[in-house]
Amino acid sequence: EKAGFVWDAKRKEIHWMQMLNKLKEHKEKTGHCDVRTSNGTIVDKSLDMWSRKQRFFYWQLLKDKPSFMTEERIMLLDEVGFPWDRSNGANEEIWELMFDQLHQFKRDHGHTHVPNEGDYKIRHLYAWVEEQRKIDHEQMGAYTSTTLLATRRVNRLQELCFQFHDVSLNKKVQTAEEECALTIASIASMCKAHDKSILTNETCSAPPQERIVGAKGSRSRRTNRSN
Repeated sequence: EKAGFVWDAKRKEIHWMQMLNKLKEHKEKTGHCDVRTSNGTIVDKSLDMWSRKQRFFYWQLLKDKPSFMTEERIMLLDEVGFPWDRSNGANEEIWELMFDQLHQFKRDHGHTHVPNEGDYKIRHLYAWVEEQRKIDHEQMGAYTSTTLLATRRVNRLQELCFQFHDVSLNKKVQTAEEECALTIASIASMCKAHDKSILTNETCSAPPQERIVGAKGSRSRRTNRSN
């Protein structure tokens, strides 16, 4: 029974290497590792299914969940230039996962300057960080779903004192005390403006003094006539 298990594991490893070689051949012909065309047409169904499994197992590994992916396989796929994220950064779940990795990195090291060398997590985090640094203010101008997404991501990264290539985005992050002080000042200003508005409305609605005097004079004349 044990021998059968070992043989099954070896057979799966042989199959994995065969698919990796097939991916290498595909790259030699096309210049890339994407087995789908730009319009989504699948060039090789078996290789496409295998590639999707590798991505799934990889993200499961990053989530600390059971996975068939190993560091050795990741290294072999990196050498080929395997695309771990086919969405080109559009997948929100993947973005949040990488953001969590960066957040943890800052907790451990006190900064977000991820080095280019290290284990696969560090190397992949470095590549992701460099992509985020490319975001500039021009991508946040028009009111579209894409710019709103970029704006939200910039705000999240600014919380970590993240440094962008576009220095205009490197804003000072307010502390909790500063935010609280600004909120109190804003509320006080609104209350002051509200009180002033009430006082102004009461003054404007009061009748002019000369009209009151005139009214008294009319009542006085009517009294004299009756006498």
